[in-house]
Amino acid sequence: MTRINSNLRARASGRSLETLSATEAAAVLGLSRERLRQMAVARELPERVADSSRFRPRYVRSEIEAFGRATGRIALSGAVVPMRLVVEELVLAPPDRLVERRLPVHLRVWERAGWPPVVVIGALLDGDRTIQIHSEAWQERVREAYLGGAKEVRRVELWPDYRTSSQRNQEPAFREVRRGGEYLSFARRHRRERLVWVESSQSAIEEWVGGAITPIPPAVYRVGVVERVLAAAGDPVIVEWDPWEFRPLAAAIIDAAKAAPRLLPADRELALDVACFAACAARLVEDRTSKWAPASMSAVTIEPARLADALWREIEQVAALDRMRVDESESLRERARALRAVRDGVERMRAERGDEMPWRLRESITRLRAFLPNPGLDEEIEAFDVR
Repeated sequence: MTRINSNLRARASGRSLETLSATEAAAVLGLSRERLRQMAVARELPERVADSSRFRPRYVRSEIEAFGRATGRIALSGAVVPMRLVVEELVLAPPDRLVERRLPVHLRVWERAGWPPVVVIGALLDGDRTIQIHSEAWQERVREAYLGGAKEVRRVELWPDYRTSSQRNQEPAFREVRRGGEYLSFARRHRRERLVWVESSQSAIEEWVGGAITPIPPAVYRVGVVERVLAAAGDPVIVEWDPWEFRPLAAAIIDAAKAAPRLLPADRELALDVACFAACAARLVEDRTSKWAPASMSAVTIEPARLADALWREIEQVAALDRMRVDESESLRERARALRAVRDGVERMRAERGDEMPWRLRESITRLRAFLPNPGLDEEIEAFDVR
């Protein structure tokens, strides 16, 4: 009774108590869960937290540790043995007759005797993005192949782009999957319960496993980057940040400008217009590439894409043609009309004479056409204003 009252007083005063589930308390004391239940029935253990239930009891960590020291079951208060990382690899999605191409996920598993394994399964940007939709299939596959059929698992799904893309240095979204209590239970009695996703964090996972976990910036959380991180074995890898394919864009500008004189007069004007527009906007692309680059992390160093000085001189020569420069007095609507005319002209040129053009020029024009902002969106016109 004294312990229950002390719990209530602590809660009333606003002081949070660190509590343990029955599984965690058993692990701290070096017992099986069944033995812990027997000791609880025999009233040999500290009292449960006042608001815990018969089926989901919780104990105050400090009281369990004090009991363990008094009985010689544990030697140190709060001693945490780090969990061991036993799996870190790219794993292909389970076979699906409706999906031709199987994509990988990033799987990490930590284990420690007496504790439920911790599983972190990451949805790579160019990998399997359906870990929540196919959650049951992934659970069974990982449980059977990597966990020896464990009855309880602490499973977390990592979604790198769960939030809006404008939050470029955001934390990735971690969602813990639960069923049947605090963990993901595979017990038969819980099979009909719905899965629940609970928000978590990297720091919470590091608390569970008792050590740091390797972070990768969400914006570059791709198969190739994870492969390089795993191969580096702790050494940082350098990843170029080039979301707008700056280098191919620069090459397309120069190729289009050099090849334009060999085209028919009308086509030549269109090719030069598009090349000049992209050349005038190239500095803006470089600035945004640098400004929007995600922060580097311990395992990955981010380097924004940059062009050599010699390449910049060629681009500036194209920009100096001054073909797409607009008048200060022109309205946004007038600029949109001019861009729409260029886009429509390029579409006609590609449709009517695309097969006659050299393949390299055709590819350059296609890239530059895609670079033109949508004339129907005012904010894009303003963003790429090349005055």
